[in-house]
Amino acid sequence: MESTLEIEQKVASGRSAPEYTRKEMIERMLKGRVTQGGSFPEICDMLVDRGSNILRNGKLVFNNDPRWNNFFYTGLLSLGSNMNAFTKNIHCPTCLINMLPQQTDEELGEDIVKYKTKINELEDDIRKTASKLVTANVDIYHHGHMSNPEVVSPIINSFLESNLSKN
Repeated sequence: MESTLEIEQKVASGRSAPEYTRKEMIERMLKGRVTQGGSFPEICDMLVDRGSNILRNGKLVFNNDPRWNNFFYTGLLSLGSNMNAFTKNIHCPTCLINMLPQQTDEELGEDIVKYKTKINELEDDIRKTASKLVTANVDIYHHGHMSNPEVVSPIINSFLESNLSKN
């Protein structure tokens, strides 16, 4: 709750977002994703292009709403009432691809183990209401759809093909 209030105060203050050079933004992204490993550094350019805006002075600002990150991390990791309400309202065919490296819990670390547990709870909730749930666990990191699309695309294609309207 504290982090939510802090973020709301920052947003309400009208204070401008931090500005970065491209190099600084990439370094910040890498530092924030030390568990990503793999080929994550190779896709930072794409993520910077997709997730930032260029200012007149040539610097960059992240273009995401900080409230979303807070909701995602605090909401998902606590699976509070907001997340439960969200999952109980999923009635359509759903494809859930868990992108986590197949490592021991010790190798992954405590936060990722908590995340995996909550994802399993989320999956159980969706299974109760979705008309169809397809799940897949892939041995790649979070941005694997960008660095290893050949691993993820067959799963997505199969899901889409099996759920296309036969009109």
